[in-house]
Amino acid sequence: MGFLIRQLSKSAAGRDIVRTREVAGERLTIGRDPASHVHLTDLAVALDHAVLTRDGDALRLRCAEG
Repeated sequence: MGFLIRQLSKSAAGRDIVRTREVAGERLTIGRDPASHVHLTDLAVALDHAVLTRDGDALRLRCAEG
């Protein structure tokens, strides 16, 4: 089972744009690293900011220290 990511944005005309993609596996990475599943460009975000893992029916979030 994977994760479903939905990216929401607006067009120049104000219409909603929804992009959906699936990430396979039990682990989803978030951070500034371009290899992250969810790539954030804000410099306040750590390179490896957080990891979301599936543990049975539960989700676990590990955040970077600092």
